[in-house]
Amino acid sequence: MADRVYPAAKPGGGPPNFTTKAQLYGATRAAYRPTAPSHRYRRSRCCSCCLWLSLVILILLILVAAAAAVFYFLYRPHAPAFSVSSVSLSTFNLTKGSHLNSEISLQINARNPNKKLVYVYDPFELSLSTGDVPLGQDSFPGFVHGTQNSTLMKFDVKNSNAAVDSAQLGALQSAQNKKSLELSLRLDTKVRAKVGSAKSGKIRVRVSCDGINAAIGGKGKDSSPFGAKCDVKLRIKIFKWVL
Repeated sequence: MADRVYPAAKPGGGPPNFTTKAQLYGATRAAYRPTAPSHRYRRSRCCSCCLWLSLVILILLILVAAAAAVFYFLYRPHAPAFSVSSVSLSTFNLTKGSHLNSEISLQINARNPNKKLVYVYDPFELSLSTGDVPLGQDSFPGFVHGTQNSTLMKFDVKNSNAAVDSAQLGALQSAQNKKSLELSLRLDTKVRAKVGSAKSGKIRVRVSCDGINAAIGGKGKDSSPFGAKCDVKLRIKIFKWVL
């Protein structure tokens, strides 16, 4: 019986080398890189913080507005009122060398119209002028202004041998010929509002009065300035800004 003849094995045959194939696959494959974390979470947190901050500010504004409304209905606050009661011009001389000598007395009435609100004033500083010619300054001590009360403040403004330019000299000579000098004043102070034992912070107050006519040659007699008008402004300072 003839022996079976088996075919010879192919050169390089044998079981496949999986290890080598795996190494080749790993070498050709790109390295794994983790993706960057999404910014959505951070944006969400930022939006939430902004939302809560806006909500807190809105609530605070509502509370402040409610407190202001309650205060207004309880106390009905009114701003103080000021008016010029009298003015007298005892001295008014223009020298040949373009110099001015003047002496003016004024009485200003301060009135507190409130029934429950007391004003506590710092000293007052008054500046007087005619046109663009300064006539001098004076002051009045601070005081406590009771409810529904009026206080008369007296000022004496003196100007000695003050130099004036040609344009100012012409305006002063014209007023001298008309026997009437139109004055303007500015009154500055600080005030606190007081209710019981509670006090507010200090607020700047500026009083501006225009149209004050003083008679020249009246020998110092008081006259009532019927055309005078006074405006009161609260000057609230926020950082470097004055409102």
